[in-house]
Amino acid sequence: MSARARFKNAPKPTRAVRVKARLLSLLVVSTMLVAAQQRSPRATPNVDRKDTANSGDRYCSSVTLHFQLLRRPPIYHLGEKIQARISFNATNPSSRGYSLAAALQSRRSRSPFTEAIISEPQAGAVDPGTRTPRIVAGSWLSSFWQGTHPLVTEIDVNEWLQFERPGKYVLHAASQRILRISPRDEAPSSPTPCELRSNNEAIEILPPDSQWEGAELVRITELLASTTAMTRLQAARDLRYLGTRAAAVALARWYLAFQVGEEATELRDGIFESPLPDAAQSTLNEALRSTASLPVTMAETLALLELNRQFANRPPPADSAARQAWADEHWRLLEALKQKYAAEIAQRKR
Repeated sequence: MSARARFKNAPKPTRAVRVKARLLSLLVVSTMLVAAQQRSPRATPNVDRKDTANSGDRYCSSVTLHFQLLRRPPIYHLGEKIQARISFNATNPSSRGYSLAAALQSRRSRSPFTEAIISEPQAGAVDPGTRTPRIVAGSWLSSFWQGTHPLVTEIDVNEWLQFERPGKYVLHAASQRILRISPRDEAPSSPTPCELRSNNEAIEILPPDSQWEGAELVRITELLASTTAMTRLQAARDLRYLGTRAAAVALARWYLAFQVGEEATELRDGIFESPLPDAAQSTLNEALRSTASLPVTMAETLALLELNRQFANRPPPADSAARQAWADEHWRLLEALKQKYAAEIAQRKR
């Protein structure tokens, strides 16, 4: 039987299959749409929910974004884990004929579909993604949300913000990952992102406390020595947030100790995020000169640290031609550094 005949005689897809195919195609279209916008994850949206409603988008206006810090009162040490809850609610769910795509990307690949946590004032807080080749975000939720129930996730605010100095701040969440899709009774159109802003939450960051920092490092160290994988992974995340010189050294030492696995990946991420990467870099260079075994990612880790050090005060130029030259130099240096460290590692094995 020919391919055309087999296609003609194939059973027709069910309604459920057709609906699923439509949703998948909408997700592809929406991903391309939002990716093309290339918004900064730290940028405050140009319009909030009220402005969107005034533009005539009654579907976006029916979605609210809520942000809540879990500790009451919300007072934290500098470098302490800050947990919060983000929730989306729809007052006009999909029974009215629309659906909302809500794919939250994994922690290690933040995309334009992401919540941003913004501090006011912005001075004193920094996005750790500015220090690392990867940017972090939350965890997976359902691929699609039709508004029939709240969409809730708990996050570590530290994934978005590291506070560099004490003070009182006001935080809010912003999101573009909710997409308005044309109802069945309207002409089809490309999915449109709803630009949402949450309520404000006040937070106080205490001055540096060496006694607390020392006790926290001891607590984390004991957990990293635990035999429970999940406990070690959580401790590695806590160490990422601490932000002290001793913590930077500990990140490097435990990365060398674990070498592989989720804990090692978490610790390596923390090395790049650290406000004191020179301390971690020095510790890793000492290990390179020793006879200890090294992680398979050691050459790339050292190369990225050295690259970031050399480009620390060299942001990309605004001019397109100059930016391209900057990018070319950036990648050439990275490859040269990776080859250099790989050769040093190979030499020490002889």
